[in-house]
Order: sequence, then structure tokens, then C-alpha cells
Amino acid sequence: MRNSDGTAYLRNDGMAVTHGIMAAAYALDGDDAAAAGKLHGWVRERWRETLRGLDIFGRGGASAEGNGYGTSPTAAHLIRAAYVAWTAGGEDLFSTHAWFRQRLAYDAFAAYPGTFGGPESPLRYPPRPMVDQSSGGGDEVRTSTLWHDRFLRRNGLILTRRFEGTEEAALWNWVYRQAETDHPANEADAIDDVLYWTAPPRLTKPTRLSHFDPSIGYVYIRSDWDSPDATWISMWAGPHLDVHEHLDQGAFTIFKRRDLAPKTGHYDTDVFYPHHLAWFSRTVGSNGILIGDPREVFRYFIAFMGCDEEGRVERTLGAAVWPACIPNDGGQRTMGTAGMGARDADVFEKNRSVFETARVTAFRDDSFAVVVAADITNSYNNPRFATPGNSPKVRRVWRRLVYLRPLDIVVIGDTVESTDPRFEKKWLLHALERIEVGGRIETVAEGETIHRGVDEARVVIDDSTPSDKYQKTFDMRAGYAALLVKTLFPAGFEYHKVGGREPADSEHADASGASKNAGHFHRHIRDFWVKDYSEGVLPNHKSMNWAPVFPLELREPEQLSTYGPGYGRWRLEVVPTGQRTTDHFLNVLKPTVERNEALPAMRTIETEDAFGVEISAGGKAFRVVFNKDSLELPLIER
Repeated sequence: MRNSDGTAYLRNDGMAVTHGIMAAAYALDGDDAAAAGKLHGWVRERWRETLRGLDIFGRGGASAEGNGYGTSPTAAHLIRAAYVAWTAGGEDLFSTHAWFRQRLAYDAFAAYPGTFGGPESPLRYPPRPMVDQSSGGGDEVRTSTLWHDRFLRRNGLILTRRFEGTEEAALWNWVYRQAETDHPANEADAIDDVLYWTAPPRLTKPTRLSHFDPSIGYVYIRSDWDSPDATWISMWAGPHLDVHEHLDQGAFTIFKRRDLAPKTGHYDTDVFYPHHLAWFSRTVGSNGILIGDPREVFRYFIAFMGCDEEGRVERTLGAAVWPACIPNDGGQRTMGTAGMGARDADVFEKNRSVFETARVTAFRDDSFAVVVAADITNSYNNPRFATPGNSPKVRRVWRRLVYLRPLDIVVIGDTVESTDPRFEKKWLLHALERIEVGGRIETVAEGETIHRGVDEARVVIDDSTPSDKYQKTFDMRAGYAALLVKTLFPAGFEYHKVGGREPADSEHADASGASKNAGHFHRHIRDFWVKDYSEGVLPNHKSMNWAPVFPLELREPEQLSTYGPGYGRWRLEVVPTGQRTTDHFLNVLKPTVERNEALPAMRTIETEDAFGVEISAGGKAFRVVFNKDSLELPLIER
């Protein structure tokens, strides 16, 4: 109780201590009445604070730390603490908050369609198929039999036992207890099936196709539950509450057979490494929006790492060698002197203007279309809050996402108003393998080209162009998939294609002084390139490639050739031409597993107060129109 981390009620440390004290209290019942009584008193106090935290982040089953830490330790300890009280004391703490029941639905919708691993998979690893949950929003290790994916089964077995017969339990069972995946992640977890065993349930296909978490702002959307090649979409926009949460509010991902619009980068060695702080936890590594203010100072990262306005390093931790300051990527701000997380409800309430970085203002799913509207303005330095020493760079940053199920098309409409028309704006879309785009091409440098006079592109993943000498798959899966892209707004724009990584016959040089380059048979070009907007303006800032050193996925050596090169190879940037304070972006995205599929015909719609698109398909016209001056739900006509 004297350990300050133990009272961090909104994150994993506090949940672990609550679980430990809960178990000790019930273990001492009947043996040491005085000690047990004291511990039960602490349990009641801690549970009250935990419920206050859940009121902030837990109404839809999410966690403030993303899906990795959110699954374990956070959810794992919270669920087992309630399980101890239920089984040892007959006290139903599961009923004290909606989070427990909603967690089942959340885990079901956050899982990608299909499986990874098994004898038919590219690496035949893991040996049996597993369900993989998405990695957006926070620190994470992908396709992990040792961490994230491993603990989903334990959590779900406990919760489905308590909430048997509910829609949420049926959702979880449908995803995680299909015959091919109804098994522990590894032999060490077989004990979970003994402790929390339930008979194989009768599986019922779910009817609803989306989940919205109103606290952290996660949205998950599916096209259907019938096919392993179903379209799956995620987006998140909510408060920033934890150091493991990333600076990428409003980001989205798209999956259909393959990871077509991924969240890129890695939990690299630890949270203090250059790749983690320059790329993985930053806006530039997501499908987000950049606004470049050359004089913006990025500091107050974890443990207050960063440089001051004179380029002086204020603090570094860990063994890594830093070649320059943590870069100004043009992205979202830190939390300033409040630190990168709110440890409890009191800290959050005291600093709402700091931590309330974004919110979903509207969500609707009427089966035909799913609509999400989000205000992410306060994620950037803005009039409501700017980090010390910085000025507001934006007045409005709005994101709206529309999924038209009959067309299997995503329409994204964004409004970005900067405080200075000279601040460059960029709309980002990442790719694992390659991006095909034509037009008039200007080469900026190796790995960076500008494409003019073209408004369409294609993201492709089929493993035909590996980025490492021994790479067989980019995402532990196989097969062709593509994302067709069309940009309709702004009226004047150009595509920038940035990235590049190629196979090599020898291992590349050691990076960051880590001596962890064994098995890295590739050459990084600009795959994790950050244009540092402060280069030449603030000392010790440099545009450069911030490649990972040791992705934590490599704790499973079988995954070296997949994740060793790095998760993410190219990005497409939509860059407005001309200088304006306000730009509207509209991009249409269609995922497909058909090699010859093309986008349907489209035309722009624009009035003084609206912008949108008309899509012609199947003899019908579909219109999606966004208001330029408000975040009201877009008009959808068919």
C-alpha cells in the first residue's frame, strides 16, 4: 500500500495490487481475523476507487492502456480479483460495473476475422490456429502466444461463466470457442482450462455487427460474421489516460484477410527506446492527420523525456543511443507537466482540459451504414490546452468515418483548421507491403516520391515482394488482399509516397547501440521516416529513419522474419497544394480480396457549407455529404 504505483487505479499496477490484496484477504479469513479485517477494509477502499476509474474508461469494456496491456495485466487482474470475491466469499463484484459484461463484447469485436497459425499458415506457427485481437491505440505485441492473445481465453472463460446466457457471452463464445480455436495458447496455460473450465457452449451467430465503447471511444465494425474474409474496421477517439496509450486519437485501421491499413511500428525493447518514442507511440505511425508547426516543442514524454526549445536533452532513460531529439512529427501533443497518464479519478478530474483529448460525438449503425463522428481537436495543441512553451496550432480537427455495408466501402471525411496557413497538413495511410500509384512522378529521395495529376492508389499485400531475405509473410497470414483508394478532397492535392525497405544478403548495421541486429537481412530506406518539422529551426532536430531495434514480437523467434524487418513499409500522404487555414479531406477506401476489382464511379459534391461524394454502383446512386461547419451526422442518401 505504500508503493505509489499500487494506487494507480486507472492502470495495470493498481489492478495487480487490488487482485493481490483481495486474494490475501480471503486467504486469511478464519486464520487471522485481525489481519483479514484490515485487508478487507483496504479491499473495500480500493474497489470504490476502481469503480470511479471504470466510470471514466470502462463503460464499453475498453481499457485506458490499449488492447495489449488492457488484456493483461489490467483486465486479467481486475477479472480475477472479482472472481476471488465471487468464489471465496460469495460476493458478486462482477455486478458492480457494466465493464465486466461489456468486456466480453469488446473482446469479441476487437478480434480480427479468421485466425493465425496452424499447419496451413505461412510459418506453421503457432502450431494450432489462434484468434488475434487488434493492436490499435496502445503498447502491444502482435500475434502473441506469450502475452496479449494468450490471456484473452482466461479472461473470457471467467466472464462467460458469470454472464452465461447473455448476448455478450454468446458473442465471446462465437469468436473464441469455435472448434479450431477452443484451446489454450500454449501448454503452460492448460491450468486455466482446469481452474475456469466450462463445457463447450452452443454457438449462436451474433446479429449485431458493431461495438461502440463510449468511454475510451473505440469503435469496431464488421461486414458480417460468415466469412474469415469479412471486412473489419476500427477507430478510436477518447481521453488520453495512460503512458501506454498512444498519441493517435482518431486513427483507423482496416482489415480484410490481411492488415490493409495497419497501425504500424513496434513495442521496441522498452518504452524508452527511440523507435517507440519517435514512431510507434506517435501520430506519424498511425492512419491519422499531421499539422506541422516548425516551432512546436515535443517533450514531457514518459519520465519527462524530450528536448527543450534549445535542443537540450532534458532526460533519457535506458541504454539506447539517441541520434537527435525526439522528433516533431507534426502530430498530437503530450500531456505536458501533468505527465503521460492519470493515475486515478481525482487526477483526471483535476486535469480534464489536459486528458480529454478527443471524443466520439456521434455513433450510429442502422445496418445499411455505420457512422462515426469524432472531435480530436484537443489531441493537438489548441486554444483549450497547449503544452507549456507551445502555442495552439489548430482550431478544429474533426474526423468522420462512414461504412456503407452493401458497397463494402469506407468514406472518411476530415476537417482541419490550423492557426497558420503555412502549417503543412498531411492525411496518412500506411501499408505493409506496397502501394501502387501513378501520375507525374517526382523523386525527392530514395524512398520518397511525389505523384501529381492522379487521384487513385492501390495498397496491396500478397507477400510477392518480401522486405527481408527470409520473409514469408508480412502479418503471419497469407493470400491476396488490396485496399483501393480514391481522394476527392481537397480539390488541390498531391500524393507523397514515403517508405521503402528491401532484402539484403547480409545483416544491417547495429542501431541504437543495442547489438540486436542478428537475423536482420534487410536494408531500411524510409520505412519509418519522420520528417522533423523542427529541423533547421530548433537545434538538435533531424529528419531521419527511426527503425525498430528489437520488436518484442521477437521473443518468439519463429516470428523473426515477419516482424524483424518492421511492421510497416510504405505510407501514402495526401498533401494539400496551396496554403489555407482550413482544408477538407475526403477519401474513399474499398477493401477487396479480388485482384481485378475496381472502384465504382464517383463524383464530388460541394456547396458553400458541405462536401461529399456520390458513388454509383449497381444502377443506384449513394450520397455521403459532410457539413463543413459542424460535426452533425453526415447526410446519407440512397
